[in-house]
Amino acid sequence: MSTTAADHSSSSTPDETHRVSLQIEASKTRIQQLSEALKQEETNLERLEELKQSLEKAADEEAASIPSVEPSIIQEVVSTNAGGAKRKAYQAVKPEVKEQVIQNVFERGMTQRKVSEWFGLSERTVRRIIKAEKSVHSGERRRSQATPRG
Repeated sequence: MSTTAADHSSSSTPDETHRVSLQIEASKTRIQQLSEALKQEETNLERLEELKQSLEKAADEEAASIPSVEPSIIQEVVSTNAGGAKRKAYQAVKPEVKEQVIQNVFERGMTQRKVSEWFGLSERTVRRIIKAEKSVHSGERRRSQATPRG
């Protein structure tokens, strides 16, 4: 004897029917909760899209209010100021101060950091002064070691 679905439904116990009813109710409740959560997320997404559009519009308006500069003018400013600032900052150190920096580093053995703090110079400027002094002396040695060609 084979049993069919109709036989099972008619032969199910009240406990099984109650259990299935509870599962159905729990599923309906969960579906409703998920549906509400989805609606909330859709609302949040709409708000975010509105904010994004508002920010893009504000950025476009701000960009439109900034006057455009010709590339040739930008190039001119860059080329006239390109390396000058570094050189001027280095040359702004008085020769007497350079000499004292060199004496303190080479003759008194002070560290670059101490010298920079002492004279109120950046460590980078102190390094440049030292490097320039070393290159001057190495150039003198090269010239004195060179043999005259004749």
